[in-house]
Amino acid sequence: MGWDLDEEEEVPSTPEELVDYFQSVIEENSVPQYASEEVEALDNFVKNGGNLRDYFEIDGELDLEEISIEEDETNQKLVLKEFLKEKGFNSKQIEKKLTKYEDAGLLEDEAEDALEALKEIREQKKQQLLKDQENQAKAAQKRQQEYF
Repeated sequence: MGWDLDEEEEVPSTPEELVDYFQSVIEENSVPQYASEEVEALDNFVKNGGNLRDYFEIDGELDLEEISIEEDETNQKLVLKEFLKEKGFNSKQIEKKLTKYEDAGLLEDEAEDALEALKEIREQKKQQLLKDQENQAKAAQKRQQEYF
């Protein structure tokens, strides 16, 4: 048939062997190739019934990868507000802390620390969301199997 087979591979001689051969080739070639681990995790999240909005809401409106806080007081305050909000502070407490940081000349230093901490918090939230969705899918599958 003009196939290129490895020396170890046996040439299918029966229709059943040919079907098995094609199935193995299809399975091998059907494994998706992802651009990154995050894309693979997101694909698995959706396959397990996850909602894309839930995943992307974690990032919010503030793009932590692109924001520049060096000598930009507005961005420094945005990062600190987001971080303090994550830590459970209300708006009055946040404004009070920002004023203290500004008066003490610590705004940029605190913003740098908060930026790194926010990145870690968001990554942890994403991983937890992916894990929770996977567990929910497994539990649903188990319930379905028990039902039948």
